[in-house]
Amino acid sequence: MKIYTKGGDKGRTSLVGGERVAKNHPRVDAYGNVDELISWLGLVRAMLENESVSCRAEGQAAGECDAAAVSENDRVSSECRIGDCPAAAVGEKMKSGHAADLPSSSGLKENGGPCSAALDGNHEFRVHGDTIRRIQKTLMLGSSHLACESGSSKLKPMDEDEIYFLEGEIDRMAYQIPEQKAFVLPAGPELAAVCHVARTVCRRAERSCVPFMNDSADAEITARYLNRLSDYLFTLSRHICFIKNYQEDFWLP
Repeated sequence: MKIYTKGGDKGRTSLVGGERVAKNHPRVDAYGNVDELISWLGLVRAMLENESVSCRAEGQAAGECDAAAVSENDRVSSECRIGDCPAAAVGEKMKSGHAADLPSSSGLKENGGPCSAALDGNHEFRVHGDTIRRIQKTLMLGSSHLACESGSSKLKPMDEDEIYFLEGEIDRMAYQIPEQKAFVLPAGPELAAVCHVARTVCRRAERSCVPFMNDSADAEITARYLNRLSDYLFTLSRHICFIKNYQEDFWLP
């Protein structure tokens, strides 16, 4: 199949069913906004995958450090048995007032590292990635329904249960993160900031769908889904901050 057809060179395109309309038609604008949202979510998915890979690498490195610590403990224990005990030397430094010579822990991160100890970052990022893919598929279907002037029996109906799925994910994340007490100023980490961009694109897509909500049940469900999706993306951004131990920035009027 050819990528270019030249059929739109004069500013017109075809809806599902074949009707030709101007490219600035409100319906084209609506499904175009959803298409843009799907692309932003693709970036979110890619970044989630990178975070999952990083967490796996950090976990492996931590495992190697744990193994090294066990080996070192065995060595110390062995040296103590032959009368040359490093632990005794530490005790002598403490007693002699030379504690300043001991290694300092001041260089350790107060937040405990790049991933929250309260959650398995690798697992959470993989779950979020799977969820985003499911959302993209649902949006593809919703976009197709928006591209229909009078509905199409060939399209699978929109499933209202997908809205309830988003609500379940929102509730799950909200239960894990601190209560929000002020307006959030979008900021780092980068993945959380991209979620906010996707959220605002989602809001635009929802607004552009409003004129078609009374056309069909599928268009109405699509608009409601977009409304819930923006809430999901907002909560996802906060959840990512929590997983990565980032302090959120707030606006206080």
